[in-house]
Amino acid sequence: MPGRRPFRSVWRPWLSRLHAWAGLFLCLWLVMLGASGTLLAFRDDWVRLTVPASAGDLPAATAEGLAVRARAAAAALPGEVRLVRFATDRLPLDQVFLTDGGGALLDPRTGALLDRWEENGRFMEWLFDLHHRLLLDDVGLKAIGFVGLALVVMLVVGVVLASATWGQFKCRVWPKNPRRAALITAHRDLGLALALPLLLVAVTGVALTFPESSRAVAAWASGPMPAVPPPPKPDAAAEPAPIAWEAVFGAAWQRFPDATIRFAIWPTAKNAAVELRLRQPAEWHPNGRTTLRVDASGAVLATLDATTLPAGFQILNTAYPLHSGRVGGLAYRLAVALFGVGLVLLSGYGALAYGRRLRGGGQRKALS
Repeated sequence: MPGRRPFRSVWRPWLSRLHAWAGLFLCLWLVMLGASGTLLAFRDDWVRLTVPASAGDLPAATAEGLAVRARAAAAALPGEVRLVRFATDRLPLDQVFLTDGGGALLDPRTGALLDRWEENGRFMEWLFDLHHRLLLDDVGLKAIGFVGLALVVMLVVGVVLASATWGQFKCRVWPKNPRRAALITAHRDLGLALALPLLLVAVTGVALTFPESSRAVAAWASGPMPAVPPPPKPDAAAEPAPIAWEAVFGAAWQRFPDATIRFAIWPTAKNAAVELRLRQPAEWHPNGRTTLRVDASGAVLATLDATTLPAGFQILNTAYPLHSGRVGGLAYRLAVALFGVGLVLLSGYGALAYGRRLRGGGQRKALS
């Protein structure tokens, strides 16, 4: 129809304004997530630098050796142990998670208590809680999840808006000058260069912040999770039986001989069983998602083999290592750190450019 504006010329300015305003509103959130995520990629390296540990190789991972370390944790922190994450080459210290939310580090060779802190009492623990929950427990977790969803939408919209200028793409990391036009160009080029990796980081982060919804999607896509019997409840009138740790760990390796035992989880007031988390060679997750539940004598009550789960759940179990840089070694960890820096720069360029437009007034030109 003569005189009618093309549809694209109608929706593009509105989409551009929405993208710009959303970026301005979310800028500080995204800068915080990018900066904290960059540092958290080196979380274990920071612990190794700041906590003294005796030299030498890690002790052999045998049922008897792990039993000694489990008892050392219980003796060093009586009545306070919630679970122990056993040392690896990347973090050669046994990490203890306490019932009050705090933590501790033990030397796996001697059982000596090297450090202990209250909840968020160490910098990296505080930073992780800030990145994951905004220091606000479940409320903060949901808020971060919605920020992640907004980032996914903004990345997609940004690529759509930049599609009109594909030929001008030069992958600029730094703007040529501090003027608004140069900031917009750098924002566009950096956004196009990092769109796919940032989408990966954002989508996996959303999956981690909305675990129930993620599991529902996985079940819808490939079938439900196999049923596991509920854990037994403790007898309040009976004295808890001492844990035969050698039998517990022996049962794990009898069922999964090639696995690495990563977690030992103590019984609680609602769960009389000992639970072990194991990592099989085929699993990407650094702590594994294979689970073994046993009683205090080592009798197996239930198992969950993560390598036989429906495809949707196996894909979901890759979210944490992909998001945090816990797979692929140093190269991928450095890449995740660079993605975080890129998110900081991308958010900063966009917010500065649109902020200057608002402050400068006059004729407004849509971001492209």
